[in-house]
Amino acid sequence: MSLETGFAALRSSSRAVAAALVIALGSLAALLGTGFWGYSHDDAFITYRYADQWARGNGLTFNTGEHVLGTSAPGYALLLGFLSRATGFLGIGVPEWGTMVSLAAILLLSWVLAAGLASAPVSLRLGAPLLFGVGALLWRWNLEVLGSEALLVVSLVAFGAYLVFLKEESALGGRRLTKAKILRLDAALAAASIGIVLWLSRRRFPGKFAIAGLGPLAFWLGGLYSRFGTWIPTTLAAKRSEYSGASAAYSLAEWTWLRRSLPLSGCVALLVLACVGGFVCGKHGLWKHPAVAALALWLLAHEIVYRSLRVPFAPWYHEALVNAVLILAALGAVTLGRALLFWQRHREETLVPTLVAALLLSPVLAPSVSYVWAQWGRPPDPRFEIYRTIGQYLSEHARPQSTVVAVEVGIIGYFSKCSMLDLAGLVTPGVLQARSEGRVGRFVEGSNPDYIVDVPAFRINALAFLSDAGVSEPYRSVHEFRPPNGAEPFKLLERRQEPRQSSKHPERLRGEGGSATRRKASRSMRASGGRSFAWKKGDRCLESLHAPWTISPARAPMTRASVGTSASVALTKALSTPHVQALFSEEKARRTRQTVRRITSRALLRRYRSDSSASVSDTNAQSVRESPHSASRSVAGRPPKAPEDMRIRTSPARACWRRISGISDVESGAKAGLPVPAKRRSSAARSSTVSGVRRRA
Repeated sequence: MSLETGFAALRSSSRAVAAALVIALGSLAALLGTGFWGYSHDDAFITYRYADQWARGNGLTFNTGEHVLGTSAPGYALLLGFLSRATGFLGIGVPEWGTMVSLAAILLLSWVLAAGLASAPVSLRLGAPLLFGVGALLWRWNLEVLGSEALLVVSLVAFGAYLVFLKEESALGGRRLTKAKILRLDAALAAASIGIVLWLSRRRFPGKFAIAGLGPLAFWLGGLYSRFGTWIPTTLAAKRSEYSGASAAYSLAEWTWLRRSLPLSGCVALLVLACVGGFVCGKHGLWKHPAVAALALWLLAHEIVYRSLRVPFAPWYHEALVNAVLILAALGAVTLGRALLFWQRHREETLVPTLVAALLLSPVLAPSVSYVWAQWGRPPDPRFEIYRTIGQYLSEHARPQSTVVAVEVGIIGYFSKCSMLDLAGLVTPGVLQARSEGRVGRFVEGSNPDYIVDVPAFRINALAFLSDAGVSEPYRSVHEFRPPNGAEPFKLLERRQEPRQSSKHPERLRGEGGSATRRKASRSMRASGGRSFAWKKGDRCLESLHAPWTISPARAPMTRASVGTSASVALTKALSTPHVQALFSEEKARRTRQTVRRITSRALLRRYRSDSSASVSDTNAQSVRESPHSASRSVAGRPPKAPEDMRIRTSPARACWRRISGISDVESGAKAGLPVPAKRRSSAARSSTVSGVRRRA
């Protein structure tokens, strides 16, 4: 069978055309997927973080426990989270699913275009979708937003319009548009445009379409409101706070991004061919077709609304517009190719018009192929690698509950799994008010973060507070990350170990009077003869007990029972102070008291033993031996020193871990006052177990 005969057979088979498109474009998409696997821009990774949190069982949150709608695509986050959880055993994560979904969306859009041209000549029916699919897969604009929800939303909207107008399935098309609205709420503009055109074309209200679209959407918005307290993402307010310009500046930003993705010759060729395609559509009356009219109305409304919302330009906002321009350019190129072959009798049945159209579109396709070749295996976003390195460093060295301050939190937050404080305000709405009041530095200082990501590009605006010594002084640089292009390194600042007061957690107080007052009180007590020391063992919560512990030299003779009583009284006084009550709960104070009593017994005994003097008269010690069961009496001077030749046997009721020399056995243990031989005969067998804890003899 000749090539021309084969294409003649394709004229009557739309399924064969669709199969050919799927095979050709599917192979190219799979190849591109291996080269750009898991890459995307920073804002997409905010949605990835929501998806990963949901997949891990932490709910639809960015920071665990904070219910902030910081993504404009919560439905897309749920979709990726579900896919990631279902295929977790295969090692396919959220970013990888984002890449596959975006590539599949381009294939779906190409199929919809081919289905819409089912009645056109085979050169248009096959050539236009093929050229569009290849151009969309290779175009730098699409590759830089690969993984985001934008491409999937555009494909679902086009598929919904195809079902509503070409298949006349209003309810089914309404449900497809509802999925697009759940993925991203601004797809409601597309649903409204299609509904208006459907109403005008049929001259009656589309009830099935409205019910199929509004019912699930109302349920979805109710769920968002119950979860986050709003169904409008906080990203809208954050983006509007960054906007400074007019519509002309917005259009200029679009042109700048187009020039960034294509050379000037490619931009001119794209726009000229799109104008030709638009003229062809007008000549054949396609603009009057309800499906084309509805999609055109959607694009117009989308551009007007985004300019009126006064948000800064972002390339993923205009995925629908640039892909529509590429579709028109493909149609124009194929039409010109057919026109240039006017001398051929059977030009409709050959691939020659498609090849000529590819040559006409080469100023667009050639730079795209060159970009893919140069960027293969590397992320399109140049910040991806360094942000991922910072996130992985934090994941290895930071505690899971650490707080990290950054201007762009998507990639760092996804790979670090730490709590993030977003200086852009996307997931931290409190930053917006602090920025408007000019107190971002105070907000950061009050939040008491553990790390700050210092990016040189943001030091003149979002990170300007680092020039304030009061904010940056508690931090030190722990690591530098150098970009591949050799630019100024990114720095990771870590908070020093000394705790600082936090307004975000007011219960973590440092004690009344501050550290300077405590040091002054400690010096004055040492000058007056008291002893002030800090505990080195026991529960870590003892480090927060800033009240000085004082041992007066005027004490009763120290016994094991009296040491425990003294420690209990001192600890009770310390735990009853206001700043400690604010720190400890009742239950934790009870557990702490049990732990510290054992530590204080040893420490106090060791302190008194070292401070005892050999000049103390033996009279006091003798009087204690004569009346071992008498009540303790306060005496002046230092406590008495027990005889050096004492040999004691501990009992099951002993209060210390081991025998302590210098303590009389007549004042401690069981059967005090009996001679040692009598105690040995009447005492029980030696035990190594005491209540609650097993100790060595």
